[in-house]
Formats: sequence, C-alpha cells, structure tokens
Amino acid sequence: MIYEFVSVFFSMFRFVFFVSIFLAAAFISSAQPSSMASLEEKLKNVQPDSQRINLLNELSLAYLTNKPKRSFDLATQAFLLSKNIKFIAGETVALNRLGEYEFRMSNYANAVSFATQSLKLAEQQRDSINIAYAYRLLGLINTLGLKQYDLALQYQLSALEIFRKENNPTRLAALYGNISWIYASMEKNLDEASAMARKGMYLADSLSNKQLLSYNLNSLALICFQQNKLDSSLLYIDKSIESGEAAGDMGVVVYNRTIKGDILYKKKDYKLAIEEFEKANNDAQLISMAGMVKNAAFGLAKCYASIGSFDKAYKNHLLATKLTDSLQNWETVQKVMLIRLEFEEEKQKEKITQLEEENARSKKERFIFLTTGVILIAALIAVVILVIINNSQRAQANLLLIEKNGEIASQNEQLKEVNHIKDKLFSIIGHDLRSPLNSLKAMLGMVVRKEVSSEEFIQFAPQLQQHVVGVSETLENLLLWSRSQMEGWTNNPASLNLFKI
Repeated sequence: MIYEFVSVFFSMFRFVFFVSIFLAAAFISSAQPSSMASLEEKLKNVQPDSQRINLLNELSLAYLTNKPKRSFDLATQAFLLSKNIKFIAGETVALNRLGEYEFRMSNYANAVSFATQSLKLAEQQRDSINIAYAYRLLGLINTLGLKQYDLALQYQLSALEIFRKENNPTRLAALYGNISWIYASMEKNLDEASAMARKGMYLADSLSNKQLLSYNLNSLALICFQQNKLDSSLLYIDKSIESGEAAGDMGVVVYNRTIKGDILYKKKDYKLAIEEFEKANNDAQLISMAGMVKNAAFGLAKCYASIGSFDKAYKNHLLATKLTDSLQNWETVQKVMLIRLEFEEEKQKEKITQLEEENARSKKERFIFLTTGVILIAALIAVVILVIINNSQRAQANLLLIEKNGEIASQNEQLKEVNHIKDKLFSIIGHDLRSPLNSLKAMLGMVVRKEVSSEEFIQFAPQLQQHVVGVSETLENLLLWSRSQMEGWTNNPASLNLFKI
C-alpha cells in the first residue's frame, strides 16, 4: 500500500518539475535583455518594420517569466505586424512565444496549435533554429500536458540533434536536463540518462549557470531515486536545491523539496520528510501553483499516515485528491480541445487536398489549353512561313519567266532580223545573180546551137563581161558579209572621201 502511494506521488510531481524546466528552456532560448526598460524605450522610437518585430519578440521572451500577460500582448503585436508586412521569420518566433504563453497557462491545445504553426513556417523557411525551438516546445507540451512521453522524447531528441550542430553549450545543457528527466520518468535508458545529465551538469557548471545546473542535478537525483540509490539521490537533490536558491528559481526549489521529502520518506526518516513537504507546501501556496501544493499534500498524507497521525493524513489526502481531480478535469478538457483541433485540422487537410486536386486539374487544363494554343500558333506560323516561301519561289519563278520571255523576245527579234537578211539574200541571189547568169546561159546556149554568129557574139561580149563582173562583185560582197558575221572577225572602219573614189 505504501509503495503504491509512493508510485502515485512520484507520477504526480512531474507537473511542477516541467514547469521549472520550461522556465529554464524559455530563459536560455534567447539572450535576456540587459535592461527591459531600455528595450521598451527603443520600442517607442522604432518604425513598424522587421526591427520592431524583433524587439517585440525579444521583450515578449523577457517578460515571459514575470509578466506573462505583457509577454502575450507583445507576442500578439509581433504576430499581427509580421502578418501585415509579410515578415515570416518574425511571425515564426511570435507564434512560438504565444505557444510558450499558452503552455504556461496550461492551455495545452492552444499551445500545440501555436507550436505547430511555428514549426510549419520554420520548415518552409528551412530555419533550423526555430524548428528546434518548436520541437522543444512540443516536447514540453507532450510531457507535461498530454503525458505522451514517447512522442515528447522524439521532439526533444530532434531539437538536441539540431542544437548539437549549432554547438551552443547553453541550449545543450537545457536539453540534456529535459531528456534525462523524461528517461527518468519513463524508467528507461537510465544509464544514458545519467550520462546526459552529467554532461548537462558539466556544461552548466562551466557556464556558471546555476539554474541549468539545478535542473541537471535534479535529473541525476531522480535517476538515482529510480535506481534506489537513495544516498546519492539525496546528495544530488541537496545540490540542486542549493543551485536553485542561488539562481532565485523558487519553482525548482519547491519541486526539489517534494523530491527530497519523498527520498526521506523512502529512507523512513518521516520527521525530516514532513519538514521538507511542509516547506514545499508553504512555498507552493506563495507562488500559487496548484500542482506543487498537490504534490506536497500527497507527501504529507503518506508521512502522517506512516507515523499514525491519521487526521492530518486524511486532511492532506482530501486536499491532494481535490487538486488532483481539478487538474485531471483540466487536462481532460485540454485533450478534448486538442482532439477537436485535430479533427478540424483533418477537415482542413481534406479541404486543402480537394483544393489541391482542383488546382491540379485546373493546371492540367491550362497546360492542355496552352499546349493546344502553342501547337495552333506553331501551325499558323508554319503555314505563314510556307506561304511566304511559296510566294518567294513564285516571285523568283516569275522573274525567271520574265527573263526567259525577254530572251525569247530577243531571240524572236534576232530571228526576224535573220529572216529579213535571208529574204534580202534571196532577193540578191534571185535578182543580182540569177538574171546575169540567165542572160549568160541564154547567150551561151544560142552560141552552142549556132543561133548566133561569131560577129554577133563579139558584139554582145562586152555586155556579157559586164554581167560576169557584176556577178563576181556580188559574190565577193556576199563572201565579205559572210566573214563579217563569223565569230572573231574584226572590222576596222575608216573614213573615205567618196568624191576621190
């Protein structure tokens, strides 16, 4: 019965610790301003641009631990301004800040929504650092709010892989504390968890960061508690309390006192255990954290029951049960809201899928239309080119035809001239050659037939000689003209005085 009570108690103290871990993670995720007042003063004089958005996000982080409502207002301003000027990097950080605020307010469904939006934007921009911050926040939500430790571990390990590449010791020290605590809570890979917590402790010590040192010492204490190494667990928890007090982190101090009380209870040192639980209870009420009050009440109930003070045990048990019911109801409401968000997201995804399909169909139709248009235009251009080529060829053919027609016309003229010359030659032959020859032929025939006497022939001889000379001159002229028409014949005309001739 007692060990069952111890198990219940151990499962309950997670709430307090992870709030403390988150405070550290938020604290280290960005450089704290040296003076919030100076940042506020800068904010008054900065134009509504990316520089103003970065200041708003920085101030939102600075106010997150002590003025969460102011932090929320600043992150909202940064988000709206980023949307207005389309500054994706500022919008990504602002969404993460809003998620951190909702997580602190235990509004886990809203926190998941903001963290998921921030993660999507960071992935679109391939912004590894903001991807890691989104993973870290989702890891915290799934650990504290949704109790999904396997999923939480995946997120935290993903963030660790990114921060290892960046080699930032502060971020690594915080994540080592987160992951080792999850392993301890799951009672899984305790040796690996111990090695991580020690790495985180050494890093925090080298950085002189008491807050991170406190968290990693706390993880070591839990691991030793799981391994039933109570003396080592008590030693680490005392060091964690000391570091937490030095850092001024009341949350982790109160949580450590509940763990110390549980260790002392297991060692059966009930008196000291009651003292630690009472301190934890009083401090938890001062900082108004119901989860811490619940853990302290459970611790007091089991201690008082062990020493036989059943009235006090019953009173504290009732208080713890009431707070447990209240917290469980709240967690149930958050899970219902988260399921509703997931359902709405599924519907949104279906709608997006439908829109994407319609868009794909529209793109396909546009592609077909454009392709058809291009083909038609190409065909039209081809036809135009063919027409132009055909017209050009026809024009060239027409020019050639005109040239040929010109040549034919020239040849016709030449033929006409040749025919004229031929006619002229025939006329010469028919008149200037045939007539004298006919006369000579007739006279010689008469001589042969002895129709003309020698005296008469002698009388006609001069006239016959004149006809022969004329025929000879005509033949000479024809031969001369014939030579002049031959290729290569040259003619050198000269001026003559016809009177002298």
